[in-house]
Amino acid sequence: MAPRIDPAIATLSLGRPESGHTLPSKIRAAKAVGFNAVEISYFCLSSYATGTSRSLHDTAREIRVLLDELEMEAVSLAPLMNFEGDRDRAVHAEKLKTAKVWLQLAHILQAPLIQIPAAMISSSDSSYDLAIADLVELTDLAAAFDPPINVLYEFTSWSTYVRTWQSALDVALKVDRPNFSICLDVFHIGTFLIHENSMRIPAPPSSPSDHRQDLADSLKELSETTHASKFALYQLTDAAPIPDPLPPNQPVQDPARLVSKPCRAPIVLFLTRRVGYCR
Repeated sequence: MAPRIDPAIATLSLGRPESGHTLPSKIRAAKAVGFNAVEISYFCLSSYATGTSRSLHDTAREIRVLLDELEMEAVSLAPLMNFEGDRDRAVHAEKLKTAKVWLQLAHILQAPLIQIPAAMISSSDSSYDLAIADLVELTDLAAAFDPPINVLYEFTSWSTYVRTWQSALDVALKVDRPNFSICLDVFHIGTFLIHENSMRIPAPPSSPSDHRQDLADSLKELSETTHASKFALYQLTDAAPIPDPLPPNQPVQDPARLVSKPCRAPIVLFLTRRVGYCR
């Protein structure tokens, strides 16, 4: 039997705090349209805490009470950025302090996952081996909670070392902990494949139809080689192609350039006037 997948929505996709969209109002809005679970953005949580002059921990308790009232769940607390691999160990020690606070907040929220995008620290300032060791350390700290918290690792197409689902699986193999899993985001599979195509000389045209088969082939390989238990969260996101075509035969060094800047922001529901890569 296929595992059940419960839909959720990220609170950051429901409006910016500076526009008056508070975290409680966004959670209530999600419930009103049928969602029973949300991904809690740390930015939304911290902005609401600042706006109400309360501590992060007290704010997390308030949000947990609200979730209980609405019979909703917090799927994850996200995203803990650039956590792993820093060669400056004093800097990493500060990051570890921050991560410990995140674990406390996730525990209060009863969120089973904390989401960590693969680090985007320059290779000259970071180390892959240190990254693995840092992830092991954090995962062991997360396992000490009751119930254990799952460290959810997300490859991104512009991370320093981990840009594909294949490389993320390699990290999971090296970390080798039951509470370490992978976030699978089709956006980053797609943008990486588009980036790889653009690096060819001569570079092929960049259009949605050119890359759908590459995405289908990658997902087919994934389904045939990897068990679903390796993934704790699936993200369905998209982006609009860049408005101006790429210069002919000029490769793109940064995959982030392959999507328009506005659509690298969180997804906006029912936005139909833009055509995305995956539509």
